[in-house]
Amino acid sequence: MALCLHMFIAGVFVISAGAKVWGLGGVPVRFRVVGAVGTIGLEIHPAGLQLAPTWVGTALAARLLVAFTLVLIRGLRKRPGLACHCFGSGADAVAPRHVGRNVVLLAAAVGALGFGRVHRVGMAETALCGLVAAVGAGTVARLVDLAAIRYRFAPLRRVS
Repeated sequence: MALCLHMFIAGVFVISAGAKVWGLGGVPVRFRVVGAVGTIGLEIHPAGLQLAPTWVGTALAARLLVAFTLVLIRGLRKRPGLACHCFGSGADAVAPRHVGRNVVLLAAAVGALGFGRVHRVGMAETALCGLVAAVGAGTVARLVDLAAIRYRFAPLRRVS
């Protein structure tokens, strides 16, 4: 279980960092470099440490998730309509679902810390954890699209 959680956290941070760097296309070059370096420092580092899997990387990821969650909460309270940019340059406004997503990610990090060290696992367990983590990280990254599907395909109501 610990390995799956570490892989899941790493996957979310890698997707987030990649989306942010990819989304810097319209930004002037001098700011792109600063943004890319900042993104690597903030998100890739704990993701890389997850692959080690050490408690240091997980604790760093948890701290980062607490900070991101507090920023989202503040954005909800002080600046309604503020764009999230959690996974790139999307213009989706900060919503309670973003805070909920971060709370789930934080719970995963705390869970990984609680399980302790990853003990020897075989290829089959590693592959299964990788698959579960990839599906989970992809789902988290596409939360905005999944929320939009809910509204697009809502059942038609009859007017009486």
